[in-house]
Amino acid sequence: MNSESKPTTRRRRTTLVLILAGLFGFYALIGFLVVPWAVESILPEKLSAATGRPVTLASASFNPFTFEATLKEFALLEKDRAPFVAVGRLYANAELLPLLGGKAVLKALAIERPAISIARDSQG
Repeated sequence: MNSESKPTTRRRRTTLVLILAGLFGFYALIGFLVVPWAVESILPEKLSAATGRPVTLASASFNPFTFEATLKEFALLEKDRAPFVAVGRLYANAELLPLLGGKAVLKALAIERPAISIARDSQG
């Protein structure tokens, strides 16, 4: 009986390690590939619908282990495609524990090459 329990215990440990490694890999895959793809494809569409202005975004990246996100070449455009608000790079690093409680707390926020275009028409 003792000789049978050792292989069973080893097999259970191996199975557990493989399951945990698979979950870790799945989490990394979702974070590094799926989240940026979703942001690049969904964010411009949703912001455009909400603002009535075209939105462009060159790329997005996310690190699921450090909770760092970067958007590159983001622009909210006028209807004639002239830039209204643009950012060359937006970087944010969120803290994990407040996120679990439903609060967004940033360790770092960096905005590079911000630009805004404000025009005054004849009506003020």
